[in-house]
This record gives sequence, structure tokens and C-alpha cells, in this order.
Amino acid sequence: MTIFLILYETAKNCGLVFGVAVLTFYLIKILCTLLAESGSVHATTPQLKGHHWTLVDAFDAGYYCNVCNDSIYHGLECDYCGIVTDVSCMKKAEQSISCKSVADVNKLEHLWVPGNLPLNSVCCVCFHNCGVGFGLNNLRCSWCQRTAHDACRHRISPNCDLSTIHNLSDNLHSWSPVVVFANRFSGSGEGYLVLKAFRRVLNPIQVCDLSRQSPKLGLELLNKIKDISKMVVLVAGGDGTVGWVFSAIEEISWPENRRPTVAVLPLGTGNDLSRVLGWGDGHSGIVDAAGILQQLSQATPVKLDRWLVSVTSPTKLGMKWSKSEYKMNNYLSVGVDALVTLNFHNRRHSLPRVLSGRFMNKFLFFTYGTKDVLERMCRNLHLHVELQLDDKPVELPELEGVVVLNIPCWGAGVKPWQMGKGGPPQLIDDGLLEVGLSEPYRIGQAKKVQIRIKDCSLPMQVDGEPWRQGPSTILITHFGHASIFASEQAMMMAKVNCVYLSSEAYLVCLIHAYANEREEVMGLLIGYTDEQTGCCHVTNTVQLKRLVKRSDRVEMTPETLSEAIIYADNLNAVNDSLDESVRKKPVRVIGWYHSHPHITVYPSGVDNHTQCEYQNALDPMWIGIIFSVYNTDERSGIGRLNYLAFQSFENGHYSVPVMIVPKLEPAIDSILSERIGALTELCFAEESDAFEKAVQSFNFDDNLQQLNTLAYSHNVSTYTTNVCSTIRGFVHPLLAYLTDRSRHSNYNLVADALNKSSNDDRLGVSNWLCSIGCLILQCHRIMIFYLQKEHQLWTVRDCLLKVPHMTLSTIGYDLFSLMIFLLCLERVTAFYKLGLHYVIFDIDRTLLILISCFLIISVKIAAAWAIAFMDMHRKVSALCHMRECINPIIYRSTAWTYMIIGYLTVVFYLATVALLLHRRNTTCTIMRQMQLNRERSIARSIAFVILCTFVCQILPWTLELVLTDKHVLHSVSLPLRTMNWSLTPTIYLVIHPDLRKQMKNFFHRIRACSQQSRGNLNLNSVYVGYPIN
Repeated sequence: MTIFLILYETAKNCGLVFGVAVLTFYLIKILCTLLAESGSVHATTPQLKGHHWTLVDAFDAGYYCNVCNDSIYHGLECDYCGIVTDVSCMKKAEQSISCKSVADVNKLEHLWVPGNLPLNSVCCVCFHNCGVGFGLNNLRCSWCQRTAHDACRHRISPNCDLSTIHNLSDNLHSWSPVVVFANRFSGSGEGYLVLKAFRRVLNPIQVCDLSRQSPKLGLELLNKIKDISKMVVLVAGGDGTVGWVFSAIEEISWPENRRPTVAVLPLGTGNDLSRVLGWGDGHSGIVDAAGILQQLSQATPVKLDRWLVSVTSPTKLGMKWSKSEYKMNNYLSVGVDALVTLNFHNRRHSLPRVLSGRFMNKFLFFTYGTKDVLERMCRNLHLHVELQLDDKPVELPELEGVVVLNIPCWGAGVKPWQMGKGGPPQLIDDGLLEVGLSEPYRIGQAKKVQIRIKDCSLPMQVDGEPWRQGPSTILITHFGHASIFASEQAMMMAKVNCVYLSSEAYLVCLIHAYANEREEVMGLLIGYTDEQTGCCHVTNTVQLKRLVKRSDRVEMTPETLSEAIIYADNLNAVNDSLDESVRKKPVRVIGWYHSHPHITVYPSGVDNHTQCEYQNALDPMWIGIIFSVYNTDERSGIGRLNYLAFQSFENGHYSVPVMIVPKLEPAIDSILSERIGALTELCFAEESDAFEKAVQSFNFDDNLQQLNTLAYSHNVSTYTTNVCSTIRGFVHPLLAYLTDRSRHSNYNLVADALNKSSNDDRLGVSNWLCSIGCLILQCHRIMIFYLQKEHQLWTVRDCLLKVPHMTLSTIGYDLFSLMIFLLCLERVTAFYKLGLHYVIFDIDRTLLILISCFLIISVKIAAAWAIAFMDMHRKVSALCHMRECINPIIYRSTAWTYMIIGYLTVVFYLATVALLLHRRNTTCTIMRQMQLNRERSIARSIAFVILCTFVCQILPWTLELVLTDKHVLHSVSLPLRTMNWSLTPTIYLVIHPDLRKQMKNFFHRIRACSQQSRGNLNLNSVYVGYPIN
């Protein structure tokens, strides 16, 4: 019992000690944070005589005081010029070392600071390393950041050109400055690092700390400078800081050509606007100020919609109405997501010292997000909220949140509008707001949104600034545009790199283009886009009824575009019943196509203008495709079809590669049949409308009855001609398409089986053995050629160790013997099993057979070597024939074995021929004539192989056994074996009928190309409707 009491007390004391230790740890951490805020790198002493000192707790190794030249580990650093000093040397530094001047009427000169150069610094004169060694070695300019040796300084001009930022920093002529706004407390202290980095490369007046002054003061000061041509404002912070700077810019009266353009350097969490513009979700680590300025020089200014949010609510007793106004850049929401933001905001401001940092912010968001979603504090929101889009009431389903979006990103990178279904794409400068639910569910787009909170208090946020809003009316209207920079990567994301056009959509476009030879036709492309790769996938089309039938342009009405959007939504509804991979890619209208009959495929000025309007109003990835039809090559007279996908910019267009995606299934699907039927009705409806308009517009006069009759007859004949031309345009591409599909249809089983047989036989065992045997025997022949020049006698040892051609000949002949046997076996199996021989000789069994063959051959060669080494000193000729190297009795036994194998091969071939003659009914019963031709081909091939086996294998080994004269042996036997190796390709060609057919087609193509080059081809019956190129 005492032991248990001791353990209990010990456990209790351990728990108490652990709790006290954890509490002490957090108290010490909070105390250190408070001390760091007041005296570490974030604290700054008041500015003294130009220098802006910062207390640094610990320098990196290798820093020296710029006054006393002693090594320094703790001291002060100037944010402007970069000198470091001890605390005791600060006054001397103020008196003896000059800092950057805010204003100077003279030319800007280099401000050289000795020592403390960055790692891997290179002299700008001699391009050698500098700053190496102890003490204050070499120099660095505080303006242009160039480094130089002390001896090279006199070779540098005294005037500073500011290097790569000469037009972004202080300059007397044509100044286009970058003004940096940052809060030193933003992003857990990352704002201070941004201020420090840009103070090094820019004029200190261009860098403003928002914790000390408002952005309006700095902008007003720079607005008074007359030499400024254009200003760039770089805002380092979150979305709220960007909105603050936008409001400050709008409060100042700017000349039209000097209104600043804003760039974003994201700090902290969230940063949805920065994500949309391509600047990332946050910045951390070392700040490369020069690299950021270089990115700004390559960025592109775009327009950003700004919205005015007016909140009107009654005061107590309902006597007066109060009105509050906010500016919105990103989004507004009412409901559960605003509740999460509100709880996070309140908790973070209650303990700002402890709850700081990205990880802690994300943890708080996750905690409150999980809690609020599970508790469902905003359930039945549709009972307390009324929504109007462009003064039209919208009936809301059961929901917990309503989100009004101006940019695609929401909630730290989520893209709810792209996750929803229906509606056009979302843009940041289209003057429209996207309204949806938090699930998400697309409600619509509008230029004016009104939300009425009826009888309760609900959480609400605008651009991440939350509060709780009572009964009120929230009106969102367009305020104007702001100019903001988008990164080069973001602009490339909107550029289309490739278009994948399905074969069905290509066929419908082709038929539509060939249906009218005189006027241009037009349609819309339906599919989906991949923003990561910049690819457009076209899966369907919608043909449009032309507003005006003209030969040089096409026009469509907004109603037709709405019909196409509705059709895409209906396709999405159909896709909802399919698998998950299809549902993840909702289709929409992504482009348009039109035809160019009898003219080139390149877009005209009207085409470029129309494409630009579509890209700006609908989607930056909007694609256009042009089909040039009814064109004939002047030299050859061949009809040509050309197509071009393009996007436009201000001064022209650029082409986009088009890939036609083939369809694997030969059958025509229901959607393609539907589009062809709709296209037929559309073409005939257009022709009927044109005929009726011509008849109605004709002035019938009784005095001109004969003329009226002739005109009516002419219109009827014109209508008939156009209808026949339309039918011809329909039939030709469709017939070519169906003909191509019939080649791969299921009713041609024998052709498919034979093609499969010829394709699979390329991986057969005989192919492997034939290739290896040819290579080995080639090496053998080369060695024999060089050894025939030597006439001295060799020993068996020399033949085995110095000349390996005997081994190569053994390997080659063994491989050919096995190859001929397996060749016939594969062909017979392929014939009777309709191409199923690849199951018998698949890749695994092929490797097994090859390994077995090499093992048998290796054992045979090892045995021959062992026998030959029994009499190593016996003299033989330079050719080192095996008959001379091994025992004659053993050699004759080997020869008899090879000859017996040859006879067995002949017997097998004869049995195969007898089997072919006996078995007339095979599984190839669909096409009898093809079966008989196949049997005759196999029979002829086997007869040829029997002849070659007898002449090139059995006869040489018989001579080896009979002849004893070496000269007669070498003059008869070796040529026969060489003929065996030489005739192997011929045997392989004869025994493969499909390979023979391919060779025949190849030579026909060569002949056709030669005839075409001489201009002797007969091109009278050209199939114009078929796409040749």
C-alpha cells in the first residue's frame, strides 16, 4: 500500500512540475517576444544626421566595424547605406561617414562603403572575386550595389547610373520611380525585411513605413515632383493593405498620364488578389529587391474592378437610417465563412503577441472553420436574407453563406466559381460580380447586387475585414477601375499554348464549312480549358444562324450566345450521370470558328478585332479557329483544306498549334448525330429565309409580269443550286469519315486479326534470334576476312584465346537453326489462331526461350573449349576451324546432331504442309477467298524454307562428314553456310505475307512520289471534300 501511495504522489508531483515548466516556457517566450519588439531587429532608434540605425543582436561571422575596423558581433547597422558599427562608435560614424542623401541638385555620384561585402562578390572592373580576407577589404556602392577593388576604383566613372534600376530610383531626367509601402510588423516581421532591402537599392524617400505614416503623405510628396513621368506603387502586405493604398490613390488628384499603377508583394496569409495576379500566396525568407524590381519591369498592367459597398441600416427605435460605405476589391460574403473570419479576427487581436505567424494563423483558421461548420451557426440563412441581381429577385435554396466575388480566388486560394456549374468565365475587369453560395453553387453575374438582412444579426466581411451586421440593406455598385500589375507568369497563364480538337467536333466544323461555298459560316466551340498547361480541349460545337449572309464577315446576336451557354449547361447535366473524371471537367463555351471559302486561312483585320473583343469581354483564353475551304493548289490542282487556331492582341495575332484527337471507338455517338442533324436544319433554314426575303423584297408590278416571272424562276433555280451545293458539302466529308471508320469496324474480323498478327509478330522469338544471329555472323565474317591473309600455322591455344570467331560462328549457326524452326511454328500458329500466337510467345516467354537458348549454347561452347584444351599444342591453320580444334570423333558426332536436326525440321515442315492440305475448314470462315489465299501463301513459304534448309544446312553438314580435303571443304561448305546467312532476310520476307505487302506498298509510294515530282500524275478525279493535308 505504501508503494502505491509513493507512486501516486510522485505522479502528481511530476504532473505539477510538467505544468509549471510548460507555463514558464510560454511566459519566457512572450517576454522574449516583447523584448525583441522593443530592442531587436524590429526596433529602430530615431534617425540621426542621415543614418537610419537598426540594433542587430548578432551579426554573421566576418563583419567588421566601419569605424574601428574590429570584428563585430553585436551593434548597429544603417538601413540606408549599409555600414555597421559598434554602439560606442556610433557618434564617430555619424561625423565621419556620410549616408545616402534624400535630395541632391548635382549629379548622383557613387557612395563607396568599405568592407562587409556580400558573399561571392565580383569586381565590376576586372571581374575577379573581391571582399575576401580579414578586415574592411574592397568597396561597395550604396546606390548601384556595384563592388570593386581598391585599386580598380579609379577606373570607374564617379557618376552613378544606378545600374539596372536607373529608371526606378532617384534620377534627374525622366524619373519613373517605384514607391514601396510596407508595414514593418506585417507577416511576423517580414515587412521590416522588405523595408530594409528596398532602402538599400532605392532612395530612402521612396520607401515608406506604413506603421509610421499613411500612404497618402508619401504619394502627395511624390506627386509634387514635376520630373515624374509614371509612378509604380509596390505594396508589401495583404489584401487589406492593398485596398488602403488604392483608397489613398483615389483621394489625390492625379494628371491622367501620371496615375500610379500598383504592384503587390504578398506578406502574411490569404493574399487572394496576389494569387490571381500571379505574385504567389506569400513571401518569406531573403528579400531580393533587385530581382523584384526586375520582375516589375517585365510585368503587364491590367485593370481591376473596384466596387462601392453601401450598408444602410436603421438606428434604434427605427427613426433614422445610418449609412456606411466600403470599397471592395476581392469579395464580400455573408454567412459561415464571414463567421470564421470574425472569430479568427477577434482571437488574434486579443493576443497579438502570441498569436502571430503564418502557421498560427492557419491553425486558428482551421480551428474556427471546423468549429463553425460543425456547429452550423448560420444554418437556414436563406430565411433571413433576400438577394437581388440587377433589381431582379433571386430565390435562394437552403444555404449557410452567400459570396459575392470580384476575383476568382476566395478563402486563401479556393476558386468557387470554377468549381460551380453554368455561367460564363470570371474576369477581374468585366464590370460584373459573380454571386454564389459557399458550397459552391453559381447564382449568376450582375452589375448591381443587393442583399437585405431582414431580422437578425449576421457575420459579414469585405476583403477579409469582418464585423457583425444587423438588419440592413447592402448595395454593391461599380465604383471604377484601378491599374495593377500582373506578373508575366499570370499573363502567360491566360495564353493558349495548344488546342485539342476532337475528331467529332472537327468533322462537324468541316461539314459546316463545306456546306456554303460563297459565304462565311460561324459556330461556337464547347469544351474546357486547362489554365496550368494553357490547353483548350474542344469536345463539341454549336452552329449559329447568321445574322447577315456576307462573303467577308459573319455576325451573331447575344441571343445565340445565350443559347450556346444553355446548351453547354445541358451537356453538364448529362455528364453528371457519368463517371467522376467527366464531372470534374464541366464544359462551357471556350471559342468560336468560322470559314474562309476561296481565301487564305489567315485572320483578317475584322477577325482580329472580333477575337480581341471576345478575349476582353468573355475569357482571356478564348480561342478562334478558321477553316479555309474550296482552295486548289495552283501547281498540282489538288484541293486543300487548311485550318488555323489563333488568338489576337493589339497589333496582330499569333497562331496556336491544333491537335486532332482521334476517336478510338468506330461507332458514331449520339451527340455527333445530333449536331449533324441540327446543322442540316440550320443550313436549310438559312437558305429558306434568304429565298423568302428575296421574294418578299421584290417589287411585283403588273406591268412587269414577265420580268417578275423570270426573277422568281431565277430565285427558285438559285435556291435549288444552293441546296444541292449544301448537300454536296455535307455528303463528301461525311462519306470520307464513314469510309475511314469502316476500315476499323467490327465486321472485318479477318483483316483485323491478320493485321494484329503482323503487328504482334514483330515481337516474336524468331525476330530476336534473327537480329542477334545476323550481328554475330557479321562479326564472324569480318574476322575470317582478316585471318585469310595469314598462312602460318597456329596452335589450338591461339585459336581459343586470341581468335574468338570460332565461338561466334557456333553461336550464330545455333541461333539460325533455332530461328528457322520457331519461324515456321509462329507462322502456323498465327494462321490457325487468328493472331493469338502472341499469347503463346508473349514477351515473358520470349525472354525465357532466349535465356534457355543462350544457356544451351553456352554449355555447348564450354564443352568444346574443354575438349580442345586437352590438346592445346596441336598445330592448326589460321582459320581455326572447329574440325581442326576438337577431336574428330566428337566433331563428327556434332555434325550428325546438326544434320538430324535439319532432317527433323524438314519432316516438321512436310507435316505442316500435309496438315494444310488436309484441313480446309479453319476458323477463318467469314471470307473464304482470303482463307485460301492465306493457305497457299503459307504452303509456298514453307516449301521455300524446306529448300533453303536442305541446301544451306543439311548439305553443308553432309559435306563436313564426307569430305576430308580441307581445300574442297572450304570451297564448298563455307559458301553454302554464307548463303544460309545471306538468304535469311529473303526467307523472313517470303514467309511473312503482311511484311511482303508492306514492302510492296512502300515501293509504290516511292514510285508515286517520283511520278509526282515529274508532274505525270492524273489528278482529274480529285476528291475535293476530303481533307488532304
